[in-house]
Amino acid sequence: MSLILLADISNNKSSGTNVYLQEIVSILKSKGITFKLVAECELKSLDLVRNIHDDYLVINKRPALFDSLVSGVFWDLYIYFLLSKYDSKIIISTGSLSKYWGILALSKKSKAIFHTYPKKSISNIHFVFKFLKRFYKNNQIYTVSNFSKTQIETMYSLSNIGVIYNYSKLEGKGKVNRVNKFLPYNILTVGNFTSYKNVEIWFKVAKELVENGVNVKFTWCGGGDLLDYYNRLVVNNNLQSKIILMGHVDKIEEEYAIADIYFQPSLIENHSLSVLDALSYGLPCVLSDVGGMRETASEKSAFFVQPFDVDLFSSHLKALVDDLSLYSAMSDYAYLEYKENFHKNNFCKRLVDEKFI
Repeated sequence: MSLILLADISNNKSSGTNVYLQEIVSILKSKGITFKLVAECELKSLDLVRNIHDDYLVINKRPALFDSLVSGVFWDLYIYFLLSKYDSKIIISTGSLSKYWGILALSKKSKAIFHTYPKKSISNIHFVFKFLKRFYKNNQIYTVSNFSKTQIETMYSLSNIGVIYNYSKLEGKGKVNRVNKFLPYNILTVGNFTSYKNVEIWFKVAKELVENGVNVKFTWCGGGDLLDYYNRLVVNNNLQSKIILMGHVDKIEEEYAIADIYFQPSLIENHSLSVLDALSYGLPCVLSDVGGMRETASEKSAFFVQPFDVDLFSSHLKALVDDLSLYSAMSDYAYLEYKENFHKNNFCKRLVDEKFI
């Protein structure tokens, strides 16, 4: 066995961390690299694991007692000794900053990519973590944006964090010109329908534009804990024809292909896969100015807005609807940025250059 791919698996199969993991799996397979997928997950995610890779080992999700950065080290020891019999290089893909630090310290042949960033400082770092830091090597820890890199280095007092950006696996072909200017502009959002995606502000913006007669309709693709509540709000406000909450969508590329604008007002975001997919389809974007969003798109392809500014979100969306030359220019730049920065070839090159695989 040449390689262990260790990952925590989310129950939401469309989560960004799961999608990123599947792309690493795809690349490993394309290069003919033999590996075992070791998945830390709940039993209800077993079918998802089977669909990702047929050579797998499932480890039950760690108990809450071991879910902090420091206590998690002791669960990491358990995982490390389970894997030690393979004597393989370990690649870690995780959406949690509380996991796998123990494995990184113990295994000289391990690398990890963290898909998130710390939200608060741990300036008084626990002595266990201080001790482990002695063992970390350069080129061992990675994340997916420079914003996240800075946060981890500052708040965890680490250095030499690497960056490997996400990429769009959909490989869109840019935006086909709108064939009927009288059809509503389809404004798309993709992601978990939950609080950190700022669904309250999203709904206020959608409702305001629709009720003011702007020629738009809003579509959100993605399941989540707030979906039922907002579906009731849509019905109660008689907005079913203009605000469409689709839940999980398997063939998401079909929704990007018929969209005109991409809208994501998230409260927190690292390096959004959904925005990269939108760029590949040449969709002008209206985004919240948070996290790594400005590394995901530029001011030539996107408007950036503070996440609670309903009026400015609405104004930028309306400007794209009203000004076809503005819309077309931003659409062209969106696709150009995808090709130059976020194509699969860029991702593969970084993985190889950094000796990540």
